[in-house]
Amino acid sequence: MGTNEAEAREQRRAGACSLRRSFTRLARLSLLLSCMLSFHSYGATGNEPAPDNMETRMRACTPCHGLQGQGTYDDYFPRLAGKPAGYLYNQLAAFRSGRRHYSPMNYLLEYQNDDYLKAIASYFASQEPPFLPRPPGIFSSAVLAHGEALATHGDASRGIPACASCHNPSFTGVEPGIPALVGLQSNYISAQLGAFRYGTRTAIAPDCMQLVAALLSEDDVTALAAWLSSLPERSSTTPKPRGELQDQHRRGIARDAAGGNCGVHRARGHARLALYHVSWPARRQRRQDAQSRRPIRARHLQATARLQERRSYQSHHEPVG
Repeated sequence: MGTNEAEAREQRRAGACSLRRSFTRLARLSLLLSCMLSFHSYGATGNEPAPDNMETRMRACTPCHGLQGQGTYDDYFPRLAGKPAGYLYNQLAAFRSGRRHYSPMNYLLEYQNDDYLKAIASYFASQEPPFLPRPPGIFSSAVLAHGEALATHGDASRGIPACASCHNPSFTGVEPGIPALVGLQSNYISAQLGAFRYGTRTAIAPDCMQLVAALLSEDDVTALAAWLSSLPERSSTTPKPRGELQDQHRRGIARDAAGGNCGVHRARGHARLALYHVSWPARRQRRQDAQSRRPIRARHLQATARLQERRSYQSHHEPVG
């Protein structure tokens, strides 16, 4: 009886292994066919090779990021088209070095050199495919209003600057390294803000997003993700030139001052924002100093605990008279 059960178990295991091998072969065949079809769509028929250019090579990015970096309906793969080339290069380099963690991207970029990463970044930065239609949102008007307030005005009482102050009021980004926020899914925005909050995603210094995200609550993250993902498509996704936002702030302050008291509050708001930006390096330095002191503090606490334990032991085991 036991022998028959063992034989039946082995037969089931063999059947399962055979089924897995069949699925593996089918998956490989499907991948091969998809590659052949993608090359065929470029006019490569018969023995004619596909053109060796960046457009052909970047077809490998299409399943996740869409044709020409247009994006897809997947929640966690962002639109790449039109983002600043400097920003895209920084992210590719971060995946290559392991500073950003996503295994397929880490493996794909591990042995690519800087020139090729810059070529990839320049290709996607130059693309302007249309935005994908967005499904209607499921968020309440109160959540959307809260997200809009944070994105456009910030929260001075908590030291949170507006998203528009860095990503520009149209949310199409700023050259060379600040990305657009339009055309992104709410879950992707929420995931990236959470990664910045908890330190699993970092940027090269100054890591402004990590400092700002640390000030956000869960409700803030939900509201920002909801409102930013609901932004309508833009006729142009070209990032603002470097330095243009600072010039706009200066012109706004000068215009308000010339107009009298009616612009005093807005001028003060610009001044507070400027002071906040100036204070970022100091805040970052204080944070780094605190982190560098943590091991010393931990060793001090451990030594104190051991000393107290020794004294307690001695007090209970003192020789009697």
